[in-house]
Amino acid sequence: MKVVSFIEGRPKPQPRITQRTKFLFTHTVEYWEKVDADNLKKSELCMLNRKGNPVKPTRYAYRLQRLTAINDYRAKVYSEVNKATNGDIPYQNLFFFFFFHSPKSWSKKKYKQWVWKLHEMKPDYTNLIKGVEDALYEDDGKCNAVANYKMYVPHEYPEGLLIMHDEEIHRFVIDAAISEFSSLFSS
Repeated sequence: MKVVSFIEGRPKPQPRITQRTKFLFTHTVEYWEKVDADNLKKSELCMLNRKGNPVKPTRYAYRLQRLTAINDYRAKVYSEVNKATNGDIPYQNLFFFFFFHSPKSWSKKKYKQWVWKLHEMKPDYTNLIKGVEDALYEDDGKCNAVANYKMYVPHEYPEGLLIMHDEEIHRFVIDAAISEFSSLFSS
């Protein structure tokens, strides 16, 4: 098994982005903080907007900060993997290991139980994979034979994303699946 790259830092999932969030990038975080503060004051005063509806408090600055952090993470993933592979990023036979620390609120007993075990909480793996695939590939439709694991690591290890490549293991699993699938339909 060959290590492709390790990207240090808490893995970030792909957020649900709609057309309605693109406007956030037209201004700075400071601008949106002022807008959020104004909208909070207006909502507390029970003011109405142009359509005659009550003004609701907004979280535009928070949303922009979150999206910016995710975009920065995606750029970091791409640059580190691209550098490690000399621009030849593999599309197939990949393993993605997402390493997370346990929450600080956990007891020492629970922490010891879960260290090096599979991570079963949010963020869910589909959004993590989407974030990595979107960062690495323009056409992520070509990407297949990808296994992924979310795991808890001890606090002395860094959180991050480990990408590995191995065709043999994937070939073994694929051959076993084909064998089992064909046996279901043979007489």
